[in-house]
Amino acid sequence: AESDAALGPELAMAARRLTDAGEKRRFWPALHEAAAHRAQAALRAADHVLDAVERERAVARAVDLFEKVIVMDDAALGFFDFLYEYCKALRRLGRDAAADAVFVEARKN
Repeated sequence: AESDAALGPELAMAARRLTDAGEKRRFWPALHEAAAHRAQAALRAADHVLDAVERERAVARAVDLFEKVIVMDDAALGFFDFLYEYCKALRRLGRDAAADAVFVEARKN
């Protein structure tokens, strides 16, 4: 559900085919990394949307993906580029207080 949306259909299908705990442990880092890259790519793609309203929607979709990645594994906030781009996306939506809170919380851990 949450991870499916963050992974995209191809990787989500591959994740569902994992059968035992050992397979899941070995494959999880790759899944999580792919989901994080997908969120970051969605934010970069939003930069190329010309219409302001559509660009804001694209940024909101990227934020949604960032949040789904964090639900998958909150350790994502330990990666500075992920944290930076997530906070940047929040700020672009005018959610400055949320961006500050995410950054402060991530730095505590």
